[in-house]
Amino acid sequence: MDPADAAAEWRQRYQSSGWEIWIAEADGTPVGFVWVLYLPDATFSAGDYYYYYLAVEAAWRGQGLGRKLMQHARQALPGAMRMLVRHDSPAKRLYLSLGARPFREELVWPEKSLGGS
Repeated sequence: MDPADAAAEWRQRYQSSGWEIWIAEADGTPVGFVWVLYLPDATFSAGDYYYYYLAVEAAWRGQGLGRKLMQHARQALPGAMRMLVRHDSPAKRLYLSLGARPFREELVWPEKSLGGS
């Protein structure tokens, strides 16, 4: 499937189910996107939050595209937000520079334990 057709399909599928998606394109080819989902949550004092998923093609990283996508999403959806970010994610600096603040630490069990099957 052509990348532009795939982007249009994603837009239609996810926007109709409560998701918002913004896709950055270069010459008609998607090179980055941010997905946002509204989720009610009582743990935030502001009430509701949005979940973000940001991806930028490797060749386009470091050029401000991720920042522009996040800024656009923040302007379009100004509510309180929460994202799960790996502690070693290179995007963590970007999120902090845009005003995100640590909220809490979460622990998870891996699919397989280190000592077992």
